[in-house]
Amino acid sequence: MRSWPRHARTTGATGYSHRGVLELAEGLPLDDALVILERVCARAGQSYRLALCLAVERFMKPQMARKAQLVRTLFAELERLSSALWTLGEIARAVDQRKLWAGALERRERVFPSRGGRADVVGVLAGGWDLRQHR
Repeated sequence: MRSWPRHARTTGATGYSHRGVLELAEGLPLDDALVILERVCARAGQSYRLALCLAVERFMKPQMARKAQLVRTLFAELERLSSALWTLGEIARAVDQRKLWAGALERRERVFPSRGGRADVVGVLAGGWDLRQHR
């Protein structure tokens, strides 16, 4: 067993990786900006769309149907569950637990069926949602 020094010297840098997403979306029609935001993160695309829609709606103050709010919440939670299963699968793969890895990804696919690796289930729009765009 290796013995580590009591006080190890480390160096590091702080910051973040700026990808220019705001600049890409700036000045675009809302529908086009939503498409860009959806692709920022493969596991949280609908959440990014929802965040922009909520910001626009807070500014515009439209009347939101209760059904639209519930559908949005449902799909945000399903996306969160899908992401957690993906993370579990990646951890299982890293520690060479192939059955757990396969099981996590199989369950994830049941939560959010994907097409070509991207889960496209519902389209969050300002003022509601649209299932038609993904059929």
